[in-house]
Amino acid sequence: MAAWTSNSKNYPRGTFAPTYTVYTHMFNWLGFPAVSVPCGFIDGLPVGLQIVGLPDREPKILQAAAAFLKAYPRNERPKVS
Repeated sequence: MAAWTSNSKNYPRGTFAPTYTVYTHMFNWLGFPAVSVPCGFIDGLPVGLQIVGLPDREPKILQAAAAFLKAYPRNERPKVS
């Protein structure tokens, strides 16, 4: 349980966000809007496309995400055992 707390030696800056959100943390920190679009599964694990844009470009980012989903619709679900 201690490994998940900000007191852990694994997170010297007091947060585990950069470790567990390594691909999104930078955009949050910079204030860039981003959206993750589902692309399917590889070996049972979800794969997504991240679309990032400049600040105040949310409509363009969402348009790009909608266009991708229209061209490549995804509706499969992972196997649950």
